[in-house]
Amino acid sequence: MKRLIIGLATSGLIIGASGLASATSISYGTTGPSSNNTFDGTFSNTFNQTNDNGISVSNSKDQSAISGNANASGNTRSGSISTGDADNSSRDSTTIDVSNSSPSFSGAGFGGDNISFGTTGPDSNNAVTINDSNNFTQNNNNNLNVNNSTTQNATSGDANSSNNTIGGGSNTGDASNSSTASTIARVTNSSPSLSGLGSGDNTNVRYNTTGPGSNNTTNISHTNSVNIQNTNNLSLSNTTNQSANSGSSTSSGNTVGGSSSTGNASNSASTTNTSSIRN
Repeated sequence: MKRLIIGLATSGLIIGASGLASATSISYGTTGPSSNNTFDGTFSNTFNQTNDNGISVSNSKDQSAISGNANASGNTRSGSISTGDADNSSRDSTTIDVSNSSPSFSGAGFGGDNISFGTTGPDSNNAVTINDSNNFTQNNNNNLNVNNSTTQNATSGDANSSNNTIGGGSNTGDASNSSTASTIARVTNSSPSLSGLGSGDNTNVRYNTTGPGSNNTTNISHTNSVNIQNTNNLSLSNTTNQSANSGSSTSSGNTVGGSSSTGNASNSASTTNTSSIRN
């Protein structure tokens, strides 16, 4: 019996990004006429993970069992002759487990920015631009290939009783082949934990006293991007070739002939494939 167990797991990561914008606080006090007061903040969390799993298993067996011939001839009294049995037995068991654990991308919220403009002069330009982003990308590529190949040949020898005064029995043995193959392939791609992603938007922008003709502009952008791609290629192949031959039994040319019989010839093959993919 041949048993093969393969386990492959990618470790999960815990990523915590508490307060994406790190609670930025900026205060503009008193500025003169025609002043340009700008705040441009870009904050991002980026996570990229790629799992490439390639597993190939090949089980190949070539078995041959042959028993010798039995011959009794030219005897006054021949006893019973027989050939032995020829048997082949093969068993394969293959188990493959692939587990891709996704990280915990928790707490990646948008923090509380506080931007305050005090007293600005006439014709001033007051602008706030905030770009917050979370980018999560995960690629799982699983390629599994299992090939089971079995060739079996069982042949029992010939039994011959001939030209005897009193012939005995001639019997050939049994010829049998037995093959069992069991394959289990499991692929698990866990979904990531995205709790709190993009939460907690407490951004405050305050314009207090701005002069005549002032331009006050606020642009806030919060973006969450989640891209998960699972590619699973699973191939299970089982090939069994069996040949069982019982030998010939001959009783001839005897004054008193004995019994003559041939054995049994049998083939048995069992194949079980179990596969599961969880995304």
